[in-house]
Amino acid sequence: MATQVTRTAVGPIVTVAMEQAFPREKRLLDDEVADALKTGIVQVVNLGAGWDSRAYRLPGLRGARVFEVDLPETTEAKRKKLEHLFGRVPENVMLVPIDIDREDLDEALRSHGYRPAEKTLFVWEGVTQYLTEAGVRRTLAAIAKAPPGSRLVFTYVQRIDRAGKLWSLVT
Repeated sequence: MATQVTRTAVGPIVTVAMEQAFPREKRLLDDEVADALKTGIVQVVNLGAGWDSRAYRLPGLRGARVFEVDLPETTEAKRKKLEHLFGRVPENVMLVPIDIDREDLDEALRSHGYRPAEKTLFVWEGVTQYLTEAGVRRTLAAIAKAPPGSRLVFTYVQRIDRAGKLWSLVT
């Protein structure tokens, strides 16, 4: 399936084939990161960072503090891989082991040097579909505490429950 654009009353809906979606999504988010850094943002929180390589391949992030947040077992595996590749985790990268579905994001970030008074870019890519509604709401509440000028970029997958009803945070 090629890219399709459907015009609606609220604006265009773009449909992209799965094999095309991931590279486009990465590029879009990379561009958002680069744009945020131009505005003076010096902290980036990558929620559900997994094996994402943005902190190591985007030159602009070398001057920012990057907090890579993920489950403890994923964080430990990534730490080992980074030490194997680079001899150490880069100084500007903080690996933050936490289950954001169940634990306090604010506390975890602060314990790794996050500065809550500084403008922050939050990148939340490919994660929300794995969280409970409570986990999503708790994470959004933590992000909402960031100071003016902070940004959030994210991807999401709409869930449909077993009865065919669209799951939504908007009630």
